[in-house]
Amino acid sequence: MRSLMRIGFFVLGMMVGYILAPRREGEIRRALGRLEEARARLEAMRSDFQAYRQVHPDDLTAIKGIGDVFRCRLRDAGIVTYRQLADSDPDALRRILELETWQRPNIEAWIAQARDRVRRPD
Repeated sequence: MRSLMRIGFFVLGMMVGYILAPRREGEIRRALGRLEEARARLEAMRSDFQAYRQVHPDDLTAIKGIGDVFRCRLRDAGIVTYRQLADSDPDALRRILELETWQRPNIEAWIAQARDRVRRPD
């Protein structure tokens, strides 16, 4: 008797699985479609962000010791991103900034802060 019940439950389970399988396949297809749409939106957002970054430079005044005057001088020299500042030569920056004898900015610290921001963006 028990074995007959087991067979009955097995057959019932197979029938339910057979009936529900196409529905599950449809759910899986829809989920995969939504995932693909999300990936496409993410890629579009990444592209938009790259375009935004090209138009909107980094705020170099976030680097300790860089104010509006130095930011403008750096910008005029074409240095508008943390990466550009991080890759700059300290002596070249001193020439770009046209420093007075009394001005002693810690340019090496600027470069270190810029490198840190490139590695760990806000």
